[in-house]
Amino acid sequence: MKRIGSIMLLMALTSCGNEPPVSLDRIKATYAEGDLRGITMEDPRWKAAVETPITLAKQLIALPKSENDGVTEIRIKALYNESWTAFLLTWDDPTPDHLARIGKYSDSIAIQFPGVPGDLPDSAMGGAPGSARPVVIHQWKAVWQEAEAGNIEGIRTFYPNTWSDIYIFEMAKDDTARAVMERTFTTSVAAENPLAHHGTAVRDLESVGFGSVEFAAEQTSAGYGQWENGQWRVIISRPIARDRGALDTSRLFYAAFAVWDGSRLEVGARKMQSSWFPIQFVKKPDGAGAQRPHGSH
Repeated sequence: MKRIGSIMLLMALTSCGNEPPVSLDRIKATYAEGDLRGITMEDPRWKAAVETPITLAKQLIALPKSENDGVTEIRIKALYNESWTAFLLTWDDPTPDHLARIGKYSDSIAIQFPGVPGDLPDSAMGGAPGSARPVVIHQWKAVWQEAEAGNIEGIRTFYPNTWSDIYIFEMAKDDTARAVMERTFTTSVAAENPLAHHGTAVRDLESVGFGSVEFAAEQTSAGYGQWENGQWRVIISRPIARDRGALDTSRLFYAAFAVWDGSRLEVGARKMQSSWFPIQFVKKPDGAGAQRPHGSH
């Protein structure tokens, strides 16, 4: 009881004055009218959102395991309405890693949700193979964002000093022909490999246990990131309704988070992660729209 009282006192103190409201025990998604799919970081609706700090720890179950601590804390704000929810994720990182090369990796962050209704699966990608339950993951990568923005122009973007006599698709006479030839001769793109540098900055993945991550058939999420003054800020938006991984805003829900710091050689299973963390979809002030979640205070 003493600990609960201390937490409530801290929440009251941090909610006073000009400081943004803070919640320590759960993410409190604030109801927001209007478009959330294309929300920007400058949108004034974020000012009313409650911020939640979440502690991350090294991934120590699946190989290759993390050897050193990376990002140990992220700060999260959430907005939602009947159609969409948006998360603003902030963490400290003195070195932005926008590209992935041999021995170097891109900065990245992901949100994971249960894939089907029922008991929570293991937060580690759904659990051990054979006994795992599905999870849905929405991942942002800096290198994917660079590709979406058109800032990647072939191998020379990654290795500026690389020299080749000729790439066949560079012989194309116009952009349309070049795009067709580039897809034909770039096998990862032609095969629609989700790790290829094409597509969108945020992508939807599915997993049913360690080592089973796949590109989801439903690609519905959106978002982007900005690095400034030693800090990443990333928005990940996704629809409330999905065939797999739908959210239930009428009750307490759960999400897990992971961060990869490219400068620390984090990629794949080498990451910092959280366990399941509760999300409370806070009732709309006038009582219309969303319902009060079970277990809310």
